[in-house]
Amino acid sequence: MPKKPSPKITKKEEIRLEPVGQIWFNPTEAAQYVGLSRETLYRLMDEGKLPYQTFAGVQKRRIKKADLDKLFKMGEPIRKDGD
Repeated sequence: MPKKPSPKITKKEEIRLEPVGQIWFNPTEAAQYVGLSRETLYRLMDEGKLPYQTFAGVQKRRIKKADLDKLFKMGEPIRKDGD
């Protein structure tokens, strides 16, 4: 039996990838949430200290609220590599 072709997604269709209970921020929202500049937030992502995701069709970074909460525990400094 031949396979059915996969449905194609047009630009007008929007797919929201948000698992139940997870909140995603764009870099501006994430920086405001933790009280940092966007430049500092990007540096943390580029250094591998803050995980982020990019999704198909969206070239921009998205950061989980849970990852921000984990990295920025109240009163705890960000650890440098080797500390």
